[in-house]
Amino acid sequence: MISVTFLVLSFLASFKAILIEGSEVTIIALTTVKKLGKKNVLAGLISGIIVVLMLYLILENIFLLFPSDYVSIVAGIILLYFAYRFGRGFYRYYFKGGNFGLKMKREEEEIVAKSLGAGFNRVNIIPMFLATLVEGTEATLIIAASGAFSPAYAIYGAVAGIAVLVAFAAVSYRYLMKLQRWALDLIAFIVLTTFGIIFLVSGILNI
Repeated sequence: MISVTFLVLSFLASFKAILIEGSEVTIIALTTVKKLGKKNVLAGLISGIIVVLMLYLILENIFLLFPSDYVSIVAGIILLYFAYRFGRGFYRYYFKGGNFGLKMKREEEEIVAKSLGAGFNRVNIIPMFLATLVEGTEATLIIAASGAFSPAYAIYGAVAGIAVLVAFAAVSYRYLMKLQRWALDLIAFIVLTTFGIIFLVSGILNI
């Protein structure tokens, strides 16, 4: 029963990480594509994803170098840190009246301001690359940590999250904007807190 719980939590943690962090990258890509140019956005997105995937492989191999109990403790700390961040996001959007749409609008304007127009060039690739790298790195840390017990289910969760984002993006980015960000942050906070505590406690007790 415990193993099933770990599998489910591993899947959910990765799924939520991709859904939340990936939604921001997807929204930015869809809203800036006309101003930056499709080739610029696509090149920045792909190059960012490649770097993020390399980071994931590096983290997974680093985890393999250490005893599983110590990896469990480190993974627990990472998950609890991001649980705190999602909890802070829930508080900001639900209790403080934060507006996710306005936040994304500001990020869009900042990215466009750094560009030179829609012509294809290296400068226009950088803003989308950095946006993908920043959000992707956070998702990668969560996926790698949640996969400390079951890498396969962590990957399944990530793939499921990507599938949902692609489905939304294929219809309209407006549906992504309508997702209740505070609800996503709350669920992520609960899942990551639960998983983080389990990893941290189990690692400490085994040592």
